[in-house]
Parts: sequence; C-alpha cells; structure tokens
Amino acid sequence: MFGSVFILLALAVSYLCAPLLPVTAGWENGWIENLQALLLFAGGVWAFWFAARLPSPREKAFWHAIAPLWLILGFRELSWGAVFHAPVSFSHETGPMFSSSMQLWYKPAVTPVLALVLLVCVWIFVRGGHLRTLGALWRQHSIPLREMALVVICMFVSAAAEGHMGLSLNLSEGTSQVFEELAELCAYSALLLAQARVMRGFRQGGFSPVIGS
Repeated sequence: MFGSVFILLALAVSYLCAPLLPVTAGWENGWIENLQALLLFAGGVWAFWFAARLPSPREKAFWHAIAPLWLILGFRELSWGAVFHAPVSFSHETGPMFSSSMQLWYKPAVTPVLALVLLVCVWIFVRGGHLRTLGALWRQHSIPLREMALVVICMFVSAAAEGHMGLSLNLSEGTSQVFEELAELCAYSALLLAQARVMRGFRQGGFSPVIGS
C-alpha cells in the first residue's frame, strides 16, 4: 500500500517539478529515459533470478514466461538499439530524434522475432497450466490489481502529456516531454511493485499444491 501511495505522490511531484528541470532531462538518451530502461531490464533480471530460486520446474516456467516481457519493454525503450546511433535530427527543445526504421538494418526482423518470443511465452504459460496459478493467486489476494491500476493511470497521464486523446496539460513542448518521461518512469516503477506482489504470493506458497498438480 505504501509503495502505491509513494508512486501517486511521485506522479504529482513530477508534474510540479517538470517545469523546473532542464528540457534535456526528457530527451532521448536523457537520464530519465536511461533510468526507465534500467528499471525494465532490472525487472527482467529479477524475474529470472527469482525463477532460479524456485524449487518446482512449473513454478520456474511461470517466471520464464514473464521475464522476456520486461526485456522487450526495455529494448523498445531503446528504440531497438537506434539510440546508440547518431540522431537523424535534433531540436533544442525536444532533443535528438532517432528512427529504428531508418537506422537499423535488422528492423524488418524485429516484429517477427517479437511475435516468436511472445508466442513462446504464451506457450510456456498455457502448457504449464498457469491459468490455475492466476486463480490461486487471486484466492490468495496476490493479483496486483492496485498496482496495475497505477500503471494505467501513469500511462494515461503520459499520453495526456504528449497531447494525445485531445488532452492538454498547458505545458511547453520541452516540459511536456519531461513530464511524459517522468510519468512513464512512475508506470514502470508500478510494474515492479506488481511483480513484487506476485513474488510475495509465491513465497507464501499457499497455492503450491495447485501449481505442482
């Protein structure tokens, strides 16, 4: 509960602080976006590490289906690697711009590879009977509904900062970009909280007979 309240407060403080931060904070390859990528990759490594500590292959499989999703989000945040190239354009307000379709020779392979990885994750999840795992987590009150609602709220605010859905926050373009990135950072932090809650359910082990059946 404390973590969720902290993220809500962080989202509110982000709105207040965004005009005070330099516009460079919201640029591609800026410190906020780099921190986002770090959080996402950390979430994937954490899931793999947690899987390695579980006793049952079936329990491990649950997390082997989850961990790649973090890595996909992390690589997406890096524009699939385009950010490691020279920018295709630059603005003193919004910073460098990168284009994965223009700069990456392997960009046509990204979508098929993603589809394959997602299919494997779904196959692992279904083959392991993890719909029953979700049911057990629900009975144990370990489904992170509050945390996922926070993710939705933060992403909605991020979209509003970009001016999507006909919304405007009355911020300058550079400040809007800073706030958008901070809202995304809050969303990824909420995802980490969600994962922590599910991990706590696994540690309690009240549904292990269901998973291992």
